[in-house]
Amino acid sequence: FFVFSQNLMIPWFWSADTSSHLGRLDYASLSQQTLMEMLIDKLPCKEIICNDENEMPDATEWNGIFAKKNGEITIIEWDVSLGTCLNGRVEFQWLPPHVDRVTMVDHGLEGTLDCSLLPRKLTRLELSTNDLVGEVALDALPSTMIAVDLSQNQFHGSLDLEHLPDTLTTLVLFENGFSGSICLTRLPAGMIELSLEENSLNGSLDLTSLPPQLEFIDLNNNEFSGRVDLTALPSCLMR
Repeated sequence: FFVFSQNLMIPWFWSADTSSHLGRLDYASLSQQTLMEMLIDKLPCKEIICNDENEMPDATEWNGIFAKKNGEITIIEWDVSLGTCLNGRVEFQWLPPHVDRVTMVDHGLEGTLDCSLLPRKLTRLELSTNDLVGEVALDALPSTMIAVDLSQNQFHGSLDLEHLPDTLTTLVLFENGFSGSICLTRLPAGMIELSLEENSLNGSLDLTSLPPQLEFIDLNNNEFSGRVDLTALPSCLMR
């Protein structure tokens, strides 16, 4: 269902330095262990992840790391279960190529996110509640992506919602500094959740061609203007 924001009069719907191109030429030749060590190289408290202050154990033995039987790391899950905030910079461009899920939540992480350098097999990326900055090129996300949560960071710039991966079902970007107008008429057909509240987005809204399966959309606390046609909302939003 939806309500109107008194402030905005619009619907509120509920339901790195080492990443130079020259440096990246060596990416394919680097071992998984080397890539993982470069990933956390700028974290001041590596022992939180590695469980060792003196030596660097095999990355498959680190906290929050899940690997296949052949040793390929596929999941990195550094959430509040680590018990201590990492508070440093993670070099996302060195994520190993077989990683398909990354969770790094509520750790005060710093740095930027170059979507074009993410693993091409990545399906889920959750980096909420950190201190990440810079622009986010959503059109450069891996074509396999299913869910992205970059909420509660300091990202800025415009949002290209017209060239998202066809597989994307969830996009959560609230409480950042994104600005400019957005197009909601070419979202992925299977999208279920879109959360863009608490940004600085502006312009008019066209809600006449939203994905038919969309269950949740929140655009509250932005700077949109103009009249909104609510006659063609997906049936899932009206439940």
